[in-house]
Amino acid sequence: MASDPEFPKKYMLGMALMLKKGLHLHQIHDVNRPFPEMMLGLESWIPLYMTGQISPYYLPASQNQVFLHFLKVSGVAALEGTAIAGHQASGRYVLYRSKEDVKHYQVRAKQLLSKAHPLMNIYRQDKAELFHKKQRQAFAGSSCKIICSNLPVYFLPKELLLGVLEKAKTNRMTRSAIIQYYRSSQDVLQTQLREHKVHLVVPAPDAASFESCAPGLALADLFLDKEISLTFEEYAACIKALRKMEEENENLQLEFDPSPIFHHINICIIGDKSVIVSKEKSPTIHFVIHHKKMIRAFRNFIPPIVDK
Repeated sequence: MASDPEFPKKYMLGMALMLKKGLHLHQIHDVNRPFPEMMLGLESWIPLYMTGQISPYYLPASQNQVFLHFLKVSGVAALEGTAIAGHQASGRYVLYRSKEDVKHYQVRAKQLLSKAHPLMNIYRQDKAELFHKKQRQAFAGSSCKIICSNLPVYFLPKELLLGVLEKAKTNRMTRSAIIQYYRSSQDVLQTQLREHKVHLVVPAPDAASFESCAPGLALADLFLDKEISLTFEEYAACIKALRKMEEENENLQLEFDPSPIFHHINICIIGDKSVIVSKEKSPTIHFVIHHKKMIRAFRNFIPPIVDK
């Protein structure tokens, strides 16, 4: 199905319609799929994860590579399928609607979920303290690659940041929280740059395309649910400051992405230990992934980056 370019569009449209209804979905992903399918799945699923309405899982036990099973269950219907590996086209897929059948498959779905493990840890504002603790632990002793759609504030000169906050007319409480975060993160960044490589990938829009992507400040770590956008001139000043920082720090590698896939989503790949996917727009959500194959998929799915 993934080889048909129209299928992912139709499938994701159906998923989006369910999410729009306010449903919460429990999805067990097959992490043993061929690598190209993993890459396609990442690109399709990440925007859906950002709604906070999906709980992703995986089955830790080794999967049968001959008999394939498929199960989707809702409150009013169940879809079950079976096939032999490599012969899915001749598989059998049956839709059940009777109350008795749906109840039976709801029980089976719960039993299946009981065998699954969370594919990632999900942190919202109510778990902010725990997220920050896990974040500090993840960064300890590792190089990292940060793919940005919004700029992390700790990479900016203080004067430039203060100017942006002044122009954005942030209130005193928000401003104080951002500055306090800036100071503590600057210390962490300087320690990181002394000991480990930091690979920073930022958007590279020209003046004509800037409006459509409009990079801003990355504030997801603060769980502020507030957006502070940048003008083209401010963004250009930020890039100039980043270039200077790169010249002064041999452990900082700056690269530019002319056509980012995602907007308002930052991805941080920390060695081979974990991946943190952060949604900047409200509601703020962080996804922390430790599954080795998923980390490898993230390391390889990023589109080609060019120097500029």
